[in-house]
Formats: sequence, structure tokens, C-alpha cells
Amino acid sequence: MWLLVGIPLTVRFRPLRAKDFPQFYMGGLIARNHAWESLYPNPNLDSPYNPGLKWDSTMKPRYQELAANPPVETGDEPRFIQIPPAAVLFVPLTFLPYRVAYVTWSVLMGACCLGSACLARRFYEICLGRPSPKSALLIPLISCSYLAYIVIRCSNIELLISLLLGLGALGLIRKTPMSGGLAVVLAFVIKYASAVYLPVMLFARRWRMLAATLLIGALMLAATLPITGIGPWREFRESILPRLSRPYDNSNNQSLQGAIMFYTDQFPLSAGNVIFCRVLAGVGLAGLLALFATRPARYWKAAPVALAACAAMVGWLLIFSPLTWDKYSTYFFPLWGWLAWEATRSRVRGVWAGLSIALVWAPWFSVVPHWPGVLSYHMLAGTVLLTLLATARVYRGDESAGESTPSGAGCPPAEINA
Repeated sequence: MWLLVGIPLTVRFRPLRAKDFPQFYMGGLIARNHAWESLYPNPNLDSPYNPGLKWDSTMKPRYQELAANPPVETGDEPRFIQIPPAAVLFVPLTFLPYRVAYVTWSVLMGACCLGSACLARRFYEICLGRPSPKSALLIPLISCSYLAYIVIRCSNIELLISLLLGLGALGLIRKTPMSGGLAVVLAFVIKYASAVYLPVMLFARRWRMLAATLLIGALMLAATLPITGIGPWREFRESILPRLSRPYDNSNNQSLQGAIMFYTDQFPLSAGNVIFCRVLAGVGLAGLLALFATRPARYWKAAPVALAACAAMVGWLLIFSPLTWDKYSTYFFPLWGWLAWEATRSRVRGVWAGLSIALVWAPWFSVVPHWPGVLSYHMLAGTVLLTLLATARVYRGDESAGESTPSGAGCPPAEINA
């Protein structure tokens, strides 16, 4: 009721001045009207940011015309900067009047949040090896989080990405390659984040899911390319893609680069700091890949290890991406099921896991007056804690193996480690 009725009502009767939904509606309008030459804005060459906001780019005439007739509230901001196939996916929205589509979108994002919460519950029971009434607590923990509330209110698409990442992880551990591969491809088309699952598929030896992901991606490209043409792809590569990695000097940017900018009052970052962050990201990625490559095959048969690997890769992405908005922490929602199971392994890990969730449950720096600046990057800290815990789980394997799964539980038998 809170997700599907309560929050949409707040959207309807207490709308935000600025929201993220117009970019998706406008992408659909452009695709529906075959105005592909106007899909992307003209970047402001003097801007240090990406072209997504109106101060950093200018609309093309056809884009501006479609935003005005029928009227799209704040249609000039933010601007569409996803890859061309994403615009095709948003076409169904445009058959609804804008205000109806906006509230419908809010309900849809609430449903995605609920789906992520249900996946978290399922992951907890799969890791545990049996049904557990306690797992139901994960649903209100996620659904009533302040993070979920503000993401739905801002009308961005992160909760759909969260659900797709959860379905991709489910396909990984349940060995359902087609459904898992489809979820990974859709998440990539919309926001690129699911690309971090590819190394997990590789080292976990999920060959069928890896092949299905690549095949579905190729088919989606082949199906949409005749619609979009090559022009939008060329413009995306030349004008948009080079600017997507530009960080924002804003505490909502909960990345390592964002933290360095905030605490050193330095924008843009010096070349030395940029190189430092890139080297650290490269070392972190190399370390994770080396760890994955050296784990025995039996480790990857255990669901906690595979889920922890997914969490570690998502954590690496959020830590080292130049731009990690606070709302990206919703990507962890389905994986909180693994994290809750991890909390049952020992008292120390319970405190560690609880702190990881508490630190990202809400972006307090944006809602609490006079929030201490030293605590502004608590969401980054929570991501680091979760990533370290996930890495440790992949390293040690599943030491709880040996428990059998009751019949009818819907969970795979626990693997027995040597």
C-alpha cells in the first residue's frame, strides 16, 4: 500500500519542482516520431559536466517542439543521454498523457521496489537452505527505506535497474540462462550497470548464461538498429559518451572521486588525483578478478558465493565510478538478502552487515539540517563495508555447507566443501 498507493499519491498531490521522468518520456516521444536526429542535446563545450542538465547542453528544435506539444512538464530537463535502444523501450509511455504517465511510472517503480524486496527475501532463504519467517522482515526494511521513497519521488529508473540486477543474480544461481541473460541485457541498455556481472558469469562457469546474454544483446541490437539508424549511435559515441564519466562536485555523488572533491574542496580534480583514482580502481578490479579466477569450481556452486561476487562487483562499480548518485545504492536491494544471511554467520559479521545497510538506508546528508560535513559520505562508507564483506565471502567460500534443504523449500541443496 505504501509503495503502490501512498508514494504515488504524494507524487500526484505534492509534486517535485524537478524530476527525472521527462527524459524517459521524451526519449519515447523521439522514437515514436522517428526524430532520431534530435534524440541527444548539443553539449555545452564549456561545461565540466555531462549534457544531461539544461545548463550543460541545448535542446535541438525538434526535441523542443515535441516537449511543448503535448506539454511535457520540465521537458527541457533532464535531457535524454541513454543509448538509442533505450528510447525504443520507452515508447509505450507516450501513449498516455504526460501526467497520467508520470503517476503510472511512480506506481511501476514502486512495484519494482517491491519485486527487489521479494527477491531479497528469496535470496536469504536460498542462502539459508530453508524457508524462514524472519525473511519477511526484509520486505518492509527495503520498501519503507527512505532511500526507496526519495528515488520513487524523483522518478528515476534505478529501482527498475535494481530489480533487473536481482533477476540477473537469480538466473546466475538458479541456472536459468535465458531469463537471467535478458535481465542483464535490459539493465545494460537502460543504465550500463549490469556489465559488471559478465566477469561473475565467466569465472562462475555459467557458460550458458554468458552465451545467452551475448546472444540476446546481439539480437536486441539487430532489432533496434533498423529503427534508430546509425546516426544516433554515432552522435552518442562522439558527443555523449566521452562526457558521461565527468563527476559532479555534489555530496549526492557518493563515489571516491566525489568524496575527494568534497573534502579537498577541489573541482575539477587535479590530474594526480584522477590518476590515483583510476589506478586504485584498476588495482581493485584486478584483485577481484584474480580472486574469482582462483576460486575452485565447487565454491561457485554455493549461492552465497555467487551472490557475494555480484555484490562485490556492484560495490566496485559504485565506489570507483566518477559519478555515483546516492540513488544508485538501490542496486544492492535484492542482495540485502545475502547480506542478511551473512549477518547470521557470526556476531561480528552481523554488526558489519547491519552497519552496511544502516549507512545506505537513507541519504541523511540531504534531509537532516546542519548534517556534519565529516559524515557526508556515509553511503560511500556503507558501500565499502559491503564490498569488503562480499570479497571475504568469495575468498572463504560457503562454510555453512553441509545443511540439507527440506523438500518443497524451493532452495537448492547446500554444497559440501572439502
